[in-house]
Amino acid sequence: MSENPYATPQAPVGNMPPETEQEVIRRRYLTHETAIKSVGFLFCFVGFIAGLAGLMALVKHVHLMTSAERIVVVMILGLGLLYFVVGIGLRYLMSWAKALVAIIFGIVIVPFSFRIAHDFILSRAFVLRFVDLIVFVIATIINGYVLYLVSCKKGKFVFSDEYQIVILDTSDLKYKTPVVLWIFVLLLLFLLAFKIVSAVFGS
Repeated sequence: MSENPYATPQAPVGNMPPETEQEVIRRRYLTHETAIKSVGFLFCFVGFIAGLAGLMALVKHVHLMTSAERIVVVMILGLGLLYFVVGIGLRYLMSWAKALVAIIFGIVIVPFSFRIAHDFILSRAFVLRFVDLIVFVIATIINGYVLYLVSCKKGKFVFSDEYQIVILDTSDLKYKTPVVLWIFVLLLLFLLAFKIVSAVFGS
């Protein structure tokens, strides 16, 4: 049967409208974008905890501290601020955050590894040193993973101005925080609580 050229066009039933090129690009990189933004939240969390710990130490023990101990606390405060700022940068996919991630990896992981190894070998408080070692391993994995996320090919594109335009054009596409991030947060909270309780009852 021949088609009637004068018939009213019928829309395909059950077919969704095709995705735009911008939507295709966004979906292709959405998982990577989600990972970077989620780790940004984790960085903000770590920065907040470090800053809070530094402030509590200054308020309660500043009159008992030596000059060297005060410098250490100030460094902890600065590191907490750095983590928080980098976390904000990762959450908003700011290009400058990529360089700061590498700086954090260099000034935190490398020196801290020597300290952990030294304390773990020489200290008699095996349980506390073991907890420090676990915290260090987790921090190394997280920082190394973030370094990979921002420096790989997908990461470079996600931080590009072109991808920012894609995000603006596909604002209806949302990301969800992965469950693994909440597992990391809960684990860190548990380890921090253990450290605090051990410090209180061990003193």
